[in-house]
Amino acid sequence: MLSPDALTTVPALKAELSIPAEDSSKDELLARAIEAASDAVRRYCRRDFARRTVTEQLVGHGTASLIVSLTPIVTVDSIELCGEPVPLEDVAIDATAGLITRRYGVWPEAVAPNVVVTYMGGYVTPAQADADPGLTRDLPHDIEAACLIIAASRMQSMGQPVDAQILQVEQIRVHWSEGGRQGIPQQAAMLLEPYVRWA
Repeated sequence: MLSPDALTTVPALKAELSIPAEDSSKDELLARAIEAASDAVRRYCRRDFARRTVTEQLVGHGTASLIVSLTPIVTVDSIELCGEPVPLEDVAIDATAGLITRRYGVWPEAVAPNVVVTYMGGYVTPAQADADPGLTRDLPHDIEAACLIIAASRMQSMGQPVDAQILQVEQIRVHWSEGGRQGIPQQAAMLLEPYVRWA
């Protein structure tokens, strides 16, 4: 029902909203709220979280380190520099930061991608762990908590403008939610702040 990118589950959102677990009448609506909230988290943090294997083309800048987009790095399968394989023992990996550092020399400066990295990165989301019993969820709980806050807020404000908490037409007064136009409540934004990617 949920995509691998979903950062929480329907049962968790039901618990957040005090909906009985056996009540499945709103499951489809809850799933849509989760997907929308997960998208909002990814946009706010400017990054993906779900674990997957990816191939990225990177541009060297004449420095010893390159950064990949999907962190943490779980495994690195291969690295090529200008079409030639780079032995994995010649690099150091900072899994949390997503840095691949050459032990000897630098990644040559280029104007077009000159490094190709195939690796597995990201966290196992609750949705991925539910779908595959062989996986153990390792998504930080504060990310899931932020997703739950956003999804619950959307469910509770259905029928209102997406980012308005109070709308009084008679007085033409609008009170915007704490997250402003991004629709991220302040409590969720505070939880997500350590995971925002600025570069």
